[in-house]
Amino acid sequence: MKIHSELVLTYGEEREAKTVYYALKPDNVFAKEGMAIKDVLENSKIKIIVELRGNHRIIGTLYSTLNEILAHVKSIEVLLKKLK
Repeated sequence: MKIHSELVLTYGEEREAKTVYYALKPDNVFAKEGMAIKDVLENSKIKIIVELRGNHRIIGTLYSTLNEILAHVKSIEVLLKKLK
């Protein structure tokens, strides 16, 4: 079984997108076996692609992975608002 998921984050300014993109970079370096995480920065958009291979349990892994990424994004966004 293979799952492909794309998460697209859009920001009002390219600077915000870059900040979030580079803050997430360390988390995307080490992926579990059977998982690939790719990220692309395009102007004010960040595209995060998660691909998983495995048995029926990868649905839970995908859910956990996306949840973790979104939690990190939320933390970064809260920090950015405080710095403005």
